[in-house]
Amino acid sequence: MEDQNTSAHDQKLSEKRAEKEQKSSEDSPSEKREMVMHGAKLKCPHAKVPGDLKVTSNEINLQDQLWATEGDGNNMVNLQFKGTCGHPKWPAQNMSPPPCMSVIKLSPWENLGSTKVQKQTVLVKESFIFCDPTPNAAFAKPIPLEDRILAALDDTYTVSVFYNDVKIEPESFTFISPEPVMPKIRIEVSIGKDCIHKSLRFRLKTEFKFKASATLYDRNDVDYFPAKSDGGNAFMIANIGKTKWDVDFRGLFRGGTATVEIWNEAKTSILSSFQFYIRGKNPTKEVVKKYFTDKGYLSKYWFIYKMAVSESGSEGITLMKQFWDPEFVGKGKNRKEAVYGPSGRNSESKGIPNYGYPDGWGICQIDFKYEKNNLSTTPAESKKVIENPDYIWNWKENIAVKMNIKLPEKIRAAVNHIRRLLKNTKQLKSYSIEEGNLTYKTCPSSVPELQQFSGYLPDTSANQNEKSILDAEIIKLYNGGHYIVGVSKDGILSIEQKNSLGFNYNERIGKINE
Repeated sequence: MEDQNTSAHDQKLSEKRAEKEQKSSEDSPSEKREMVMHGAKLKCPHAKVPGDLKVTSNEINLQDQLWATEGDGNNMVNLQFKGTCGHPKWPAQNMSPPPCMSVIKLSPWENLGSTKVQKQTVLVKESFIFCDPTPNAAFAKPIPLEDRILAALDDTYTVSVFYNDVKIEPESFTFISPEPVMPKIRIEVSIGKDCIHKSLRFRLKTEFKFKASATLYDRNDVDYFPAKSDGGNAFMIANIGKTKWDVDFRGLFRGGTATVEIWNEAKTSILSSFQFYIRGKNPTKEVVKKYFTDKGYLSKYWFIYKMAVSESGSEGITLMKQFWDPEFVGKGKNRKEAVYGPSGRNSESKGIPNYGYPDGWGICQIDFKYEKNNLSTTPAESKKVIENPDYIWNWKENIAVKMNIKLPEKIRAAVNHIRRLLKNTKQLKSYSIEEGNLTYKTCPSSVPELQQFSGYLPDTSANQNEKSILDAEIIKLYNGGHYIVGVSKDGILSIEQKNSLGFNYNERIGKINE
């Protein structure tokens, strides 16, 4: 038979243990009065997952975070919960639970702190607010003006970032312009007179990571501004008061994720950071074609603009795609509107450099697949370009690589190939073939490097849609394989229109009427 006294004693011990465990899991009185910042997690008994507090009431940062105040109680603007509302009123009204973000209706915050920020009392961990879920909407309210940062902030430092002279929030997007010009970025670091950090170091880091068709072609581009590698200082210096710095990109074009890093004076640790993003805007076709013309490229190589339109996938639109700019991504039920997003992939791909298999980038789809697989024999000029990702962010540099490196390579290959084919014949037999809206025939080429073969070509061009068969050799080489595969002693040509994948690149170029 069980001893009742022992049983009662055990029960009391169990209750005391449970009480002790509950108290240990709760915040202490001092912890309950800790101030709340932007991004704090929220609990609601009717929500399936914790929510997030978004601060819109002020512009004052503490360690790179905005203070939450009583002004941050504007329904779904400030309290953001994913999923549906589990309040019992919905089943009672025979209604399906609506999304939380459509029914948040709040009372004023209660149990506030004692500090004021921009004329508003701060929230603390034990602050609470009531919600009477009702279908409604909300809009952010104006931030109260304050003549100066309160003395309470003299023991802190703040970091602000400006894009084109407008202050931005963390996770904002900035843009390389269509001209192209890097975004105008200004960093301001303010150190209060009583801050424990009398001097800070800061810099901007840019990083672009991209998974390509193979590990060898993946991008992991990281740069710093300023940078010791350029002969300057590795950091900017901020002392007590306000320090402003207009970021000097040193003529480089970089994008992806941008992070302002705040370091201690000894440069041994990062104290805080401010992250935003750099994406790109595309130029118009009209601007790009004028650029080709002004540089003298089109007068020498009639096909180069058509190839750019084709390579970049810019047919039927007004823009030339150095950057991805889809309206929608996916098909059927997976179809989504494309947006500027942190990941830069799939539906968040807008503004990311235009990538094509296996290693192509930008308007001209500059591809260094061969060079990356044969670095020991790659010319120094190409190695230098591979190491500097300007060509994926700057469309003019992309074209320059095409005209100064890639096209000359193909032309040299075409000249050597044609010279070998013609060494056993004195003249070609007349020949013509249609590719799209163009006719290639045995007439002299307008390409300067091919004019040395004019004596072998018996025909003439009657109009702008008739081109030299030798031009077709250069064009196909750019996509893979030879167009002219043989010449008999009698001067009869053998032609191979398609590449190893069964694709006729000359036909594609011939169909572009731009």
